[in-house]
Amino acid sequence: MDVSDDNDKIRRNLVMASTGALLAAFLNVKVEGTAKLLGVAEVTNLQSWKVWTALMIVLFYLLLRYRFDPATQKLGESFGGEFVPMVQKVVGLYLERKLCWDINRSKTSKILSNDSLIRAIHSLFTDHGSKVLLADWNKRLDFTYMQPHSGNMWKGGHRFNIGVDLGEGRAIAGGGIADVTIPIGIKLIVSMITGLKLFFYTRTGVELLMPYALGGGAVLVCIFKIGRFQV
Repeated sequence: MDVSDDNDKIRRNLVMASTGALLAAFLNVKVEGTAKLLGVAEVTNLQSWKVWTALMIVLFYLLLRYRFDPATQKLGESFGGEFVPMVQKVVGLYLERKLCWDINRSKTSKILSNDSLIRAIHSLFTDHGSKVLLADWNKRLDFTYMQPHSGNMWKGGHRFNIGVDLGEGRAIAGGGIADVTIPIGIKLIVSMITGLKLFFYTRTGVELLMPYALGGGAVLVCIFKIGRFQV
């Protein structure tokens, strides 16, 4: 049996067990009294919290098997290969819009760690004999792209291209590297949105994340049920 067949079995078992647990919780299934284990041994004094505890242990085991299976790790590498470029694109778009907005309002931005971008913009307006006021940046300043150059996409040097419309069909352009630090809140939002896009629109995302989502949700439901019956 090859690795892919093994992974299919692990994934199927995890999905089926998780779905069963979620359905049992949704239908409010209660187990009390006695029951037969495997049709042979009789179990007495059966309580719901014990059943949910046993189910949680099984689900946790299946999650670990799925997590450390070699095929799952290969899927994770494929997912990362799709995830990072999409995040970089969204981060670049955020930087373009955010920096334009901040600079037009206050001539600087809190996400800039140095003033290289500000100096590059200023040189475009002054070194070419333009008399355009800084107040007119919102009408004339254009970012063409922001891309990671050093560090990482969240904190590090980003290469930028900018252009200025001087009117009458004339335009000038410049570029450089700006050090940026993106707030943790934006990082979380961008990662979540990109992950959801990959989850719903790519086969890799569905195959990799669906078992995690079902298994994690089922474990949380088991913990909630255990606490509820123990109170």
